[in-house]
Amino acid sequence: MTFSYLSVSRVNVGLTDTVNKANHIYSDGDIYGTCWGGYLSSYIRRNTPTIPSLAPYATSSWVNQNFVSNIILGAEAAYYPPGNTVSWTFKSPGGSMLTGIIIQDTGSNSADNIGGVFYKPIQRVINGVLMTIAG
Repeated sequence: MTFSYLSVSRVNVGLTDTVNKANHIYSDGDIYGTCWGGYLSSYIRRNTPTIPSLAPYATSSWVNQNFVSNIILGAEAAYYPPGNTVSWTFKSPGGSMLTGIIIQDTGSNSADNIGGVFYKPIQRVINGVLMTIAG
């Protein structure tokens, strides 16, 4: 198969007689056809959506200043009831969560006692500032 130049701007690439005779493939790589209304490069430009401007949306700087960037637990604290012979109730401070319990072995033939609890405050970081969550 031989390649022959049909004109200065068109190249016969030897695909099929139909394509070769119609001279639809150009030396710059563009392709002409009625299925896309002319040149393929023009069709692509006309039908490729433009990238919308992001200007009306929040910037990274604004988001970093106004949204939570991290959640951490603060320093651990503990509550110990006055003794293991009394019933007791503990409610962790507002914005805190229980992180552990103390189990005391009371010996054989007896249930174990809960000897206390551990808790930590929940904290968030906004714009680099650490704040304890209120209860």
